[in-house]
Amino acid sequence: DEFHASKEYIGNTMWLFGEKGMYVYSPDGKEVKSHIDGERICDKKEDFEGPSYHSHCRFRDIVSDGKKYVWAAISRGAPTIDLFDIDTGSVV
Repeated sequence: DEFHASKEYIGNTMWLFGEKGMYVYSPDGKEVKSHIDGERICDKKEDFEGPSYHSHCRFRDIVSDGKKYVWAAISRGAPTIDLFDIDTGSVV
């Protein structure tokens, strides 16, 4: 199909998750291969403001099958699992 035919594969990468979103870097960490902004995958709501501010974007565990997908367990008000394409870094 057209989606798979037009995919831009990112190859060997390392993944970083946080309140600013998801970043996929080249193995040496010099090039950002893919990025999804935190506002797209995280809730904008904060627990409270002040010196102990906590974002609702808390990644708990991230695993991959090493072939097709990356799963990220995230708390954003309620526990959720996000699914990412391992070849492109896009949300599935």
